[in-house]
Amino acid sequence: AGGALLLSLKPSLLDSPLPRIASYAGAAAGASSHGTIEAVRPTALIVAFLNGVKGVVFGSELRATLGAVWDSDPASCYSVGQTVEARVLRSEPAKRRLVLSLLSHEQAAATPALTGVGNGGTAKAGAAAQYPPGAAVALRAGDEVRGVVAGWQDRAAPKEEGGGEEGV
Repeated sequence: AGGALLLSLKPSLLDSPLPRIASYAGAAAGASSHGTIEAVRPTALIVAFLNGVKGVVFGSELRATLGAVWDSDPASCYSVGQTVEARVLRSEPAKRRLVLSLLSHEQAAATPALTGVGNGGTAKAGAAAQYPPGAAVALRAGDEVRGVVAGWQDRAAPKEEGGGEEGV
């Protein structure tokens, strides 16, 4: 009966007051735990927990919070073996999948367009669902706006038949 017993001596994991994630089923949405970065990729971070449980922090969150630094050199932002506090956004035990965030509940509530979490702290479909394409939105000076320009249509000028751009 061969096997291996894996132990961690990392003080940041041993002394953590946060609950430990040791199974996909035990990783409830909203729960925070300390984990160790296992991989830094241009599109995501892979965070490892106990018992082989791993989760992903998508690059879209990292890009939005770290900007050009993440795009140019992800390894300068995080390193393999680094301990991070991660919050579970979604757990799919049957698929052995965890989607994580490095933002605290407070940070996520302050940036709903990034995480889909509103003032109440509950997951929503995201800002895109709140404002469908073409919807008029009242903005004030100082409002933070995040997004990608998908096209431009000058509403003041009439569109020419057959001469306008397709798909705008």
